[in-house]
Amino acid sequence: MDRCKPTECQRCGVICEWVVHPASCLREGCRYAYSYELDGSTYFGCIAKVFSVEIDTDSFTRQPRRDVYGAIKAQRPPRPECDIELEQAYRAKYSWQECANPTFLQHPDEYAPAAIRLMVNGSPNRRR
Repeated sequence: MDRCKPTECQRCGVICEWVVHPASCLREGCRYAYSYELDGSTYFGCIAKVFSVEIDTDSFTRQPRRDVYGAIKAQRPPRPECDIELEQAYRAKYSWQECANPTFLQHPDEYAPAAIRLMVNGSPNRRR
């Protein structure tokens, strides 16, 4: 039984997880970002709950060009506009021949319904 979330894979000795960079949400003006003020501080989060924490924006307003928050583990599948990357624990153990879930290493957009149809059916310009 596979108890992993869709944002992580633990099927082999390497633990793979999608992480998101929340500073990009503010920098790019993501439509899923929200903010609120509490006790004189402004916090922001993600309506789509790609990341579930709410973060103080003070660090970002002081240094908007740096990734001041670092990467946060994605809690839900990332949206196409998310700045994500794949983190691998025990990377030295990785072997493409032993990977139990190689499609997990691909960006989630590569497995959108249109991409899957293209893989199955081939290019519309291809001769049969």
